[in-house]
Amino acid sequence: MPKLTDETLRRTSALNLLFAASSIGLLVTMAWMVYDDYSRGWKSYQKEFQRLEAEKTHAQIDAAEKALDKETLDSLLKQRSEAVEAATQHAKDLEEAQRKLREIETVAYRDDLGYRTTKSTFDAKKFDYEEAAHRGSSRAQQIKKEMDELQKELEDLRVKGLLHEQEKTDAQAVIAGINGRIAETDKKIADLEAGVDRLKKKLDKVEPSGFMKVAIDILNAPLLDFVAPSLKIQQVVLDRVPLDINFARVPRADRCQTCHLSADRAGFEDAAEPYRTHLKLNFFLGGSSPHPVDRFGCTERDLAAPHAAPKVRALIAFEERRARDLLDAGAPIVAAGTGPSTFCTRCTSPIRKSRRRPGRRPTAGSMITTGSSRCWRCGAPRPPA
Repeated sequence: MPKLTDETLRRTSALNLLFAASSIGLLVTMAWMVYDDYSRGWKSYQKEFQRLEAEKTHAQIDAAEKALDKETLDSLLKQRSEAVEAATQHAKDLEEAQRKLREIETVAYRDDLGYRTTKSTFDAKKFDYEEAAHRGSSRAQQIKKEMDELQKELEDLRVKGLLHEQEKTDAQAVIAGINGRIAETDKKIADLEAGVDRLKKKLDKVEPSGFMKVAIDILNAPLLDFVAPSLKIQQVVLDRVPLDINFARVPRADRCQTCHLSADRAGFEDAAEPYRTHLKLNFFLGGSSPHPVDRFGCTERDLAAPHAAPKVRALIAFEERRARDLLDAGAPIVAAGTGPSTFCTRCTSPIRKSRRRPGRRPTAGSMITTGSSRCWRCGAPRPPA
């Protein structure tokens, strides 16, 4: 019997080494692919702008705190501590007033429920009485007596409801008399610190901390930044400036604000590029300007370029169309003021006397006045001289 031996075409150790090297190479390539996809240049601009905005908010908070009237604030804090101390001394009275208010509300709810139930029963009896009276039934008088009893019960419950309301008002007045000073002082302190509180809430969004910071870092992590990242491309779709691709009009997408994050926001006039506010915010980019960023998407770099970018050309074309529309709208008024034979009544083309020789075609911008009765542009009848 022949001896069995394990024979392979290639050495197993060499194959293991080859597979290990290729696996490591594939892992490195995949890691590099993920990093190259995640590491975008515009993300560094957005991180830097977040840091810049946080610093600016900190400075605004410091300035707002310095602008506070310290004497008024200290006086209000002292009044609040005195009010808290006085409320502590009347703690038993406050507890008794609150207990009484809860009892009154419970009884008032029960009586109100009874009133509603009795009212529905009274309405049903009223319908039965009207039906019985209409048919001339002998039960009409019996139903009328039941209605009178329900009417008295409704009146009693209504009076009880009014008494409960008065008792609730008295109990609330007692509680307000004890806690009123605290609430009033808290409101004055809140009004005094309203600006600082608003800036602190803004800082919580600009510079999150604790659990919120961890959650945002996770959402911005590689392979997870497709969910809801804070670092993302800022895009404005410009329907008024489309692209003509293969006979199809495709809306243009402007992404300049991905890096120029504060181009349309006031307060960053002294910041370095690309974080500087536009120099003419009331004319370009601003929400109240004639050319807001959500319609035109132009940035200062485009406006300062030696050669006009497509967006700037589109802006100029828009202004040119608007000026032409205004001129066309005013042409009939000019025609009415200069005489009926100055402009064409349909297309408002100017009418000039033709000095052409017979048989020669008229040139653009003129209208035949001698020997012709129609406009050279639209063919409309020539107005009478």
